[in-house]
Amino acid sequence: MATTTAKKFTDKSTFSDGGEITEFSAADFAKFQPADFALITTLQASTLTAEYLATLKAASIPSLVKVLTKIPSDALTGIIPAAMVSLPLTTLTSEQLPALTAEQIGALTSTQIATLTSKQLGFLAPEQLGAISTKSLVGLKMDSLKGDLISNLPIEQFPFLTSTQVGALTSAQLNTLDAEHLNALTVGTIKAPGNIAGLKVALLVSDNISKLLPEQVTGLTSTQLAAFTTVQVANLTDDQISALSSTQALSLSSKAIPAIPASKIELLSGDFIKAIPSASFKALTTDRISQITADQSPMLTSAQINALTSAQIDKLSADATAALTIQAIAGLNKANMAGLNLSELNGDGQLA
Repeated sequence: MATTTAKKFTDKSTFSDGGEITEFSAADFAKFQPADFALITTLQASTLTAEYLATLKAASIPSLVKVLTKIPSDALTGIIPAAMVSLPLTTLTSEQLPALTAEQIGALTSTQIATLTSKQLGFLAPEQLGAISTKSLVGLKMDSLKGDLISNLPIEQFPFLTSTQVGALTSAQLNTLDAEHLNALTVGTIKAPGNIAGLKVALLVSDNISKLLPEQVTGLTSTQLAAFTTVQVANLTDDQISALSSTQALSLSSKAIPAIPASKIELLSGDFIKAIPSASFKALTTDRISQITADQSPMLTSAQINALTSAQIDKLSADATAALTIQAIAGLNKANMAGLNLSELNGDGQLA
């Protein structure tokens, strides 16, 4: 029997506001030592109130583990934030977790957050998930956010997910996200890439790939670009197409670039056009070749022209043909020369 309080606590004692010799008030409870907590029965624990738990220090909470699930939910709200760091979340029930306040959740550590199971995360309201501090958010395990639980994570939290966490998102999770959630992923810089660097773009359905902001598409890595499917490329928006860089032209596969819709070829920057590898350029259909503009044409290289067939050369518009550089025309060969309409050349050194 513990003797650390003025009165002797036993398994027959009761908790109340005092008055009787066998009753222990919140003030008495504040003086409890580990040996006293060890005597508390599940029945006694069920009578505790928020007033009692408000007296607990972090060091005292582990002593209550064996009866923690019997403590009323509204009583748990009495635990002060400073003491929350010792609360073992794995033992909390479906009634207790939803009762935790935003201030209490905000005091939890990343280690505690990491112990939450998928079932427990499902008990938390979006407001509670949003209360997880940005420092502790790193402990959140993405594979525990089953089904559409990922969409319960507030948009404000997405910029603070790590690239590793973003990389752990499954196809099912990614495709439950709306544009606002996806747009909240950060791009960062070349030296310090944002969390979008972990995004597995191949898992995004075509509708969701189009939800990325143009600057997010520009920020995708070569590995991410290489994973683009033909269906995804075909669904890129006008702004996304315009945002593609010359470096990305080298990363997209030889099947992906030809999947760019003919109607959007004119949106590609000149630098992107120039950087398209010959194998990818050769794979462009004639209806896509016909959409190359007079502004893009001067960027074409001799290697690209050399890779085209006579049918493709023939489909270059008159304006595009007239805008070809002398260096590009030098790439013509015996096989494709027949497709060139000499009357479309501007004569400014092109026929030399």
